[in-house]
Parts: sequence; structure tokens; C-alpha cells
Amino acid sequence: PQAKTDDADWNQQAEDFWRVWEKISDYRQRMNMRELQAFAVESRLILGDCGFIELANGQLQPVEAMRIADPDRKGREDNFVNGVKLSAGGIPLQFAVHARDKNGLVSSSAYELVNREDFIHVASPFRADQVRGIPDMASIVTSVEDVDEMQKLNILKAKKDAAMGHAIVTEQGAGKLANLGARGTTETDGTTTQVYETFR
Repeated sequence: PQAKTDDADWNQQAEDFWRVWEKISDYRQRMNMRELQAFAVESRLILGDCGFIELANGQLQPVEAMRIADPDRKGREDNFVNGVKLSAGGIPLQFAVHARDKNGLVSSSAYELVNREDFIHVASPFRADQVRGIPDMASIVTSVEDVDEMQKLNILKAKKDAAMGHAIVTEQGAGKLANLGARGTTETDGTTTQVYETFR
């Protein structure tokens, strides 16, 4: 980004600050800002949405889509929709961000409620009352799966054909294989018969 205010000194300071901050924007120290942006784009395409918790020190905590989920039923209020607590009028109030257990699975009981003021929800809803995002690629998933299946079947067919052998024989035996296809032959008694090659 480029600062475009009328104060050239402020613009320079803002851009200098960004160049430092974008390298440490991820509080886990795993991704820079460019990689966080890529994470957001890919999440919308494949998972439908994602989120970022805005921490007090100015860093961001990326949240994968599957970690935004309804709390387990014990003690859960009824106004949760797909991990988002809504007001009576449908305003998002909090996001239930779940932790992962030691096996990497999302825990239904270990979660934190994050206020919407501290949460950046990256989604592109197309319905007025839609709470969570739907993957941008959802409409073409079936076609992509068909192409993938067809490629696999073609490869299997090629492998099967490569491993298959053909033997050409005739009704008259191997000695009659000088030519292929149906033909007339003259026997020792002067009669003519038709010989056909067959695949076995």
C-alpha cells in the first residue's frame, strides 16, 4: 500500500511502519502479511470464509473456517448459527473460535467467544441473511470431480491395455496365418474354404 495524504512526512512514516509490521503481523510468527492475504483468498475459494482475531498489540491471529463452529450443546445458547452468536435482529455479536486438541482435531468444548469488534470475518455472502460464507468454487466442484475421475479412469484403461496381449489364431491352425482377415484357401482335395482369424 501507498500512503496518499497531503503530508509527505506522514506518508513516509506510514509506509516505513507497514514494511516492518507486515513481516510480524502474524502473532504466531509463521506468515507475513502477503501470506496472510493469500490465506484469506484461498479460504474463500475452498472453505467459504476465514477469520482474523485482532490482538491488543496490533498483530493478527488467523482462524481457519472449521474452527468457527457452534459450541457443544451443554450450556449453549440458542442464538448461535454456524459458530456465530446473533442478536435477536440477526446482528453478529460474537464468533465461537475453537481450539485444536493434541491430535489436531477441532474441539467442540474448548472455545473462546470473540467479540465482532475484535474479529475480521472474511466472507462473501450472496444472501441477505447468510451468516457464513460458501466456497466460491462450490458451483464447479462437481465438474472438477468429474474431470479428476475421468483422468483416473483413462490412466487405468491405458495401464490395463498396456498389460493385455492378443493372440491371432485361425480355424485352420497356426500354419494358415500368412495373411490376416477372411480369405479363400484351396485344400489338397481341390475344395475351397473360408478361413477367419479370431481374437482370443
